[in-house]
Parts: sequence; structure tokens; C-alpha cells
Amino acid sequence: MEFWHETIKVELPRVTYETHTRDLTSGEETCRRNVLAFRDKGTVRSSLLAAGFEIADIYGDWNRTPATDRAPEIIVIAVKSDP
Repeated sequence: MEFWHETIKVELPRVTYETHTRDLTSGEETCRRNVLAFRDKGTVRSSLLAAGFEIADIYGDWNRTPATDRAPEIIVIAVKSDP
């Protein structure tokens, strides 16, 4: 099996890309289009709160460092609030 990604369009905060696969034995190929949305910490927090979640913690990476503007990721620990 062989696979690769191709960026189709970048209109931040959204990036559209395609994932291609090729079965090297049969020659069968597939292609799936996906869109990633890169959101900032405030937007993620607002979306979760609006959906009824409570934010327990927010980290900037998987080592639980602070979620600063320069952090490589946004890792959120959220719990669904009781209705």
C-alpha cells in the first residue's frame, strides 16, 4: 500500500487536502478529500462551553506545558456538564 497527501487549498483557518492511496498489488486507487480547521484557544474554549462542556484543563502540548500563543498544539480536557 502506498499513500500520500496533497494540499488543495489554504484559506485559514481551513486547509483542504486529499489523501491518496494505491494498492501496489491490484493497482486500485482511492482519493478522499478532507478539511482541517485550525482554531485558536479562545475559539475552542467558546465552542466547548456553548456545547455544554466544562473546561478542566488546557495544555500547549502532550507534556502538559502551558497553552501559550506559541504552543504547538491545543490539548483540552473537557467534561460534559450535567443538564
